[in-house]
Amino acid sequence: MRGFVAFCGAIATVTLYCALLGHTQAAVKQPSPSEAVAGQEGCEIYLTLQPLDPAVLNLLATPIVPANRSVFADSSIKQLQDWDLPSKVTAWHERPSPEELARQWEELNKKWSAGAQSKDKSRKDAPQGHAAPYNVRSLSAKQWQDLEKWFGKTAPKKLSGLCVDPVKATYVLAVGVIAGGAGVSSNDPNRVGDYTGYASKPQPDSLGPNAGTVAPYRTPHDEFTGAGMPDDPSANTCVYLYRTNGKALGEGGKRQEAPDYYYCHAGGGIAQSTVTTMLKYLAKTGLPRAPQG
Repeated sequence: MRGFVAFCGAIATVTLYCALLGHTQAAVKQPSPSEAVAGQEGCEIYLTLQPLDPAVLNLLATPIVPANRSVFADSSIKQLQDWDLPSKVTAWHERPSPEELARQWEELNKKWSAGAQSKDKSRKDAPQGHAAPYNVRSLSAKQWQDLEKWFGKTAPKKLSGLCVDPVKATYVLAVGVIAGGAGVSSNDPNRVGDYTGYASKPQPDSLGPNAGTVAPYRTPHDEFTGAGMPDDPSANTCVYLYRTNGKALGEGGKRQEAPDYYYCHAGGGIAQSTVTTMLKYLAKTGLPRAPQG
């Protein structure tokens, strides 16, 4: 009898121990309110995505297309147009003033006109180029939804201390497609063929943010390539980094008029690749300091 009582007592002790151990483990798995707050404090930077505003066109130059187009004119166009559609991440403050860019475009137009007149001396008036303004296109609803989902998972891995929050954000990445300008017209297959053959070879840049470099022509690909986008050789997917006025967007904060950095990549459906390039650049340089609200 005594042995049976002892045996039951041992079982009761083990059961109680297991119950206490299970309660302790459950308590460890559930973070306390203070621990939850500490996790939130790990967010040092708040960033969000927004569509590229068509008002950005007010900040860009108005390219001029020569009356007689040639691959050599295209080379000059590309070099100058790089200030509007930079093929590497570029600080906005490095960009020439609107007046200076307008002057450079006009000088280029005069050279084209003078060259055309010298070839045909019978003409009294040199052929004049025409203005070719840009236009902004948004991503499709499906593209934007996929981009937001990808961005929420990827961006915090690229920048330490970064959290994606549209309410608390004091930094904005604006993404969209800029087309038109002095790009190749999609309505002229011969011009597209000439341009593609010329652009497939590395070309030296003597103007624009890539002056002095030789950049090979390449076509990027990612899961967004061509998805829902028309085939337009003039299209460029662009991303602009903005700061707010120091306040979070959810607290009345507004984007500053001009961006801090901007970058474009040839192609109309490559948002992920374009945003990735910007994030990698910011991971190296750091984000510009936000103004104090």
